[in-house]
Amino acid sequence: MLDELGEPELALEVLLSVSLIERSENKIWQAEEFLVSPLMRDWLLQQKDAMVSSEQLQRAAGYLQWLLENERRTVEQAIVTYAALIAAGMNEEAYLITLNWIVEPMNRAGLYQALLDTWLPPVCTSSNLQIQADGLNQVGQQYQHTANYDTALEFLKRSLVIRQEIGDKSGEGMTHSNIGCIYHSRGDHDTALEYLKRSLAIQQEIGDKSGEGTTHSNIGCTYYSRGDYDTALEYLKRSLKIQQEIGNKLAEGKTLNNISPIYNVRGDYDTALEYLKRSLKIQQEIGDKSGEGTTLNNIGQTFMAQGDYDKSLEYLTSSLAIRQKIGDKLGEGATFINIGSIYHNRGDNDTALEYLKRSLSIQQEIGDKSGEGSTFNNISLIYSAQGDYETALEYLKRSLSIQQEIGDRLGEGTTLNNISLIHSARGDYDTALEYLKRSLAIQQEIGDKSGEGTTLNNISVIYNARGDYDMELDCLKRSLAIQQEIGDSAGLCATLFNMGRIYLRNDNQSNAVSSWVTVYRMAKSMNDAQALQALESLASGIGLPGGLDGWEQLSQQMGEDE
Repeated sequence: MLDELGEPELALEVLLSVSLIERSENKIWQAEEFLVSPLMRDWLLQQKDAMVSSEQLQRAAGYLQWLLENERRTVEQAIVTYAALIAAGMNEEAYLITLNWIVEPMNRAGLYQALLDTWLPPVCTSSNLQIQADGLNQVGQQYQHTANYDTALEFLKRSLVIRQEIGDKSGEGMTHSNIGCIYHSRGDHDTALEYLKRSLAIQQEIGDKSGEGTTHSNIGCTYYSRGDYDTALEYLKRSLKIQQEIGNKLAEGKTLNNISPIYNVRGDYDTALEYLKRSLKIQQEIGDKSGEGTTLNNIGQTFMAQGDYDKSLEYLTSSLAIRQKIGDKLGEGATFINIGSIYHNRGDNDTALEYLKRSLSIQQEIGDKSGEGSTFNNISLIYSAQGDYETALEYLKRSLSIQQEIGDRLGEGTTLNNISLIHSARGDYDTALEYLKRSLAIQQEIGDKSGEGTTLNNISVIYNARGDYDMELDCLKRSLAIQQEIGDSAGLCATLFNMGRIYLRNDNQSNAVSSWVTVYRMAKSMNDAQALQALESLASGIGLPGGLDGWEQLSQQMGEDE
């Protein structure tokens, strides 16, 4: 009967007139929609002669897929389309919907477990080996997000085997890169570089410029984690050049962001901000809300390092608003940590703790073990500042347990260092030194030069407290050499400050003052609030009037003498 009516509009009116379908208005898409009511659908399914043919199901699924690709490019439409494709027996097409439309927004929302439990397992059973390899690769990435690194490697290596079997060179290069990122996350930088350079060789062989740009960036980040900032910058600038050549604005924004921490650690905050603002401009131009949230967060961290807490909080709050709006749970947790740090630096520990616990709640909800370990560490700083060393130590040990469980060697080294500070504050120098030596061994093993310099500095403080001044000076000189090698300006300030104390103790006032004036000039140029505060406190102790004004006058006087 409906076929006889010819026009679909007439058929719809007939069905509406006998209440077989319902009409509604979709205000978002400004369209009328027609749906068989649930009661009528159930009745139809019970009728033997009311079977829906495979062809009809496929036509319906095809229409929904057209809507997804041409009009309603949303995750909600993707989920509806997926269900229609499965109902029509078009499983391989449905799996592609998962990979191309569902994984990314669910990743952004931190729904890693939902992907692992529901969406990705069917993809991994695909008869199409290309789709199966892509599914296994995505499972590996979800386990990486939740810091289940061993399981992540298992799935990524299964994906790699398939890609090598079917000759998927592009996918092989990408998977090598993803495996490298796992080892990077664990602090195994040598193995990370091995996989990343394999990836780079393949991408250069097949002319995959986009992949090559990404891998150059990943290699740069790995060298940054090792404290080899010159090499890191070299690879990141190669990455940037490729991305600008091929017009990949999304990747260009990310790489500009990755370059900024190198200038941050060197104390060149103006250049760091320049790169971040270039990144932000691109992300706002192309509508990359996820990248925009990340960059606003990083700008906030840069202002925090300069001691400009008001401006830092302004950017962090903007970042948080974007991350909450787009459902970026991982990023939301990270920004809560940074906001907590602002309040901690201001001495408002109650508010700091509130933000850190909100971060912890998110990380535990989405299974972000790496973030959870970091947050436990930050919470410990609050209790330590309040003199509650027992609670601080409890949180540090929980952090250490997680980092050892997931193989986060970089984080483990940092936490061992922080545990030592608790024992040092209690006057238990032997235990403090034991933890510092364990931290130092890890940092030397994984090539964490920045961490090694910091730990040697902290070891020197222990030797000073024990009256072993020769060992103190030896550690400070080793720390100084590393910090000069890698250009760690903030670290240099701390080490030169401590060396000034040694000179003063040895009645070498000239060298002591010279060291402290150097610290003042460096701290002033990069607005290092912590170093400037230490110098202000020191001024009265050595009889220098005027606090920081006194250091400024002394700096100018010594400049004239030079």
